[in-house]
Amino acid sequence: MFANIAPTATFSDQTANFTASISTNTYLVGVTISDTESDTPFSMSLSGVSGSLLKAVPQNANSSSYQIQAASNINAGTVAYSASIFDNFGKQTNYNRSFNVAGVPAQYYVYLDENGTYASSEANALTMYGDSDDDGTTDANTTFAAFVGGNLGDSVITTTAYSGLGLDKVFLIGSGSTLQGSNTSALINGVDHTTGSQGQTGMHIVFPSGSANFTQVDSMASSIGGSTPGQYVLYADRVGTGIVDAVQ
Repeated sequence: MFANIAPTATFSDQTANFTASISTNTYLVGVTISDTESDTPFSMSLSGVSGSLLKAVPQNANSSSYQIQAASNINAGTVAYSASIFDNFGKQTNYNRSFNVAGVPAQYYVYLDENGTYASSEANALTMYGDSDDDGTTDANTTFAAFVGGNLGDSVITTTAYSGLGLDKVFLIGSGSTLQGSNTSALINGVDHTTGSQGQTGMHIVFPSGSANFTQVDSMASSIGGSTPGQYVLYADRVGTGIVDAVQ
């Protein structure tokens, strides 16, 4: 006669699904249960701090395979749970586990750039921001080079290309997942373009290449009402210039 041996389990986190907000029934963790004595069917229960957010769903007849799925919507943060697995005779093994749910990634960033002080024309703007040859190749130590280099999201970006002119700071003033309609008013219309060292700045609205909520900019239009994918307009109300609610 031998003592009953408890079953064991291996867990496979589905990290690609660990970004908020996680919707109900999303597959989060794969579980494979084994037992040297094959005392099936197995079973599994979930408990712990975040156990109520999860559910165990068997995937085959003897319940040796489970999916841990979201039982409700899950927001960003740490999900901690205890998984208890049982053989057919009630012998159990407990596993304390956790995973982190990342926040919603930003789909746009808005920066104020001191280099915009001298961006008085398209050509000057390209020079000051970092593509002086207008060929898509960024100039070293410029704002565009910083964006391409992965600095999106930094609260302050320091550039050195024109630091001799006292121009070296790019300030993050906003980011998020929705940039449309009234959401832009407080962020863009009310911006104070003074930085302490400069009386005016340029503004960058940057869509990362991986932004899921926006079609990347392919072209700019001079009037509204178009339907071409990837075509944008710059719509402005420039107080004191005579330009009121007009496409630029």
